Amino acid sequence: MEQTLHKNTTNISLIDKFPSLTLSLVALLNQQPKTWGYFQVKKTEDGLFWLCCPNLPYLRLYRNEANHIYRATVHSYITEKNPSNAGDDNRLVFTRKKQKIVYQQRQEKKQRIHEVVYKNAPIAAEMYPIGQILARLIGDRIKTDLQKTAAAFVDEVAPQVIVLAEK
Repeated sequence: MEQTLHKNTTNISLIDKFPSLTLSLVALLNQQPKTWGYFQVKKTEDGLFWLCCPNLPYLRLYRNEANHIYRATVHSYITEKNPSNAGDDNRLVFTRKKQKIVYQQRQEKKQRIHEVVYKNAPIAAEMYPIGQILARLIGDRIKTDLQKTAAAFVDEVAPQVIVLAEK
């Protein structure tokens, strides 16, 4: 009986397991302050948005939705300066774009691939599940945006969005 119950609970996604965290990450993606609850989204004086959790490092999200560029970095405190020069060690989630040539009906067509990568930041291993949820939310956001602009990709194969874990 216990094994069956344990197997069923592992199939629940992290998004369903942590609705409060998911709500806060959506607010962070939308750049909306959220000042209530355990997970809060705060805006600094220079317009940066941070996810603040008690006893955890801060999470800063850089986004450029027009180009589907996202980068979430982990910091031990909120910095007033733009942390865009933060090293790769601080990255928790980031996006990569690739192109490949696909042959369909003896024609060469281009396919765009958007990879959303989440990894274990060495300075904050406890942030890994947060990165996993954020990567899935970013992947869903890119998919819906690409579906809206599907008419623009007439000469191309439908773009793919892949969420990857990197060690």
